[in-house]
Amino acid sequence: MSFLIYSAHQYLNFQKSGSEAYYSGRYNFAVEEYSKVIANNPGDAAAYLARGKAYSMLKDYFSSALIYDLLNTNIYFMKGEHKNKEDDFKAAIQDLTIILKINPAEGRDFYKRGLDYVALKIEGCEDLLTACDTGYFNAYEAINKYCKREAKPGAVKRKNSLILYKTTQKL
Repeated sequence: MSFLIYSAHQYLNFQKSGSEAYYSGRYNFAVEEYSKVIANNPGDAAAYLARGKAYSMLKDYFSSALIYDLLNTNIYFMKGEHKNKEDDFKAAIQDLTIILKINPAEGRDFYKRGLDYVALKIEGCEDLLTACDTGYFNAYEAINKYCKREAKPGAVKRKNSLILYKTTQKL
């Protein structure tokens, strides 16, 4: 395997031009520039993430996925976000479930999966409550809206791996 070695100045220029290309909607060029950054520094995680975002904007999810470590939950989150935008909630739930197997303490992912379940008209309240339990405050509003109960910060507590919550029925 051979790597092209660029000067520090060139390396920074590739990062800058990749970013500029991305934010101006020139995603193919952004992929090329970020690839040069990665060729020079294969350990640059930010460049992999940026290139993955550019691939995602090109709707090239397979290439986007290939550049990540499979235990890196960012790829599954990004894939899930794009599937969500395409109203493919089942696929989004699958990606979020993978994330939660890797990192079961992430409230944001329980929240997103709960909302995807709600979008499919499946009970998502358990995930939303778990998100609250982890301190993910956006979930309180969703619980109040979708779960026919009122939740407030501090009202959800975990005890012996069971989720206990104080709720008040909405009238």
